[in-house]
Amino acid sequence: MSKAFERRMLRARTTANDALSRSHFVVWCFEPENMPAMIDLLIAQGRLTEADRPHCIHWRTIAGAGTADDMVKVIDADELLDQAGIKTLTGQAWEALTHGADALDAFLRDRCGGCDPDEIDEIRRMGTRVRGLFASPS
Repeated sequence: MSKAFERRMLRARTTANDALSRSHFVVWCFEPENMPAMIDLLIAQGRLTEADRPHCIHWRTIAGAGTADDMVKVIDADELLDQAGIKTLTGQAWEALTHGADALDAFLRDRCGGCDPDEIDEIRRMGTRVRGLFASPS
């Protein structure tokens, strides 16, 4: 590992640790722009107070790529936002997938600029599994 890379890693770790030390609460919604709405919902549920608002940070500030457990928290938070009528990226992607692989592929092309052939194959496999979840029993 080069010295420059080590310095960058140390600086990134220090930045994340500083943010975490200033914070008491991590907000797990996927998109940072939904964070104020998520905090409002948590306040309405009594899980936070208005005084907690300045101490909240978005999960990407500290979590990096995120673990599987982190992703579950993000999906749960986005589901809570969706139930409150706030459209989220994950909710829109799920809705597209429930309409089929082609709909998800079109959604991803619109939002991300496209997919490579391996990703398209994986989307098609996911679409088949999701349709199986929603199929009515015979």
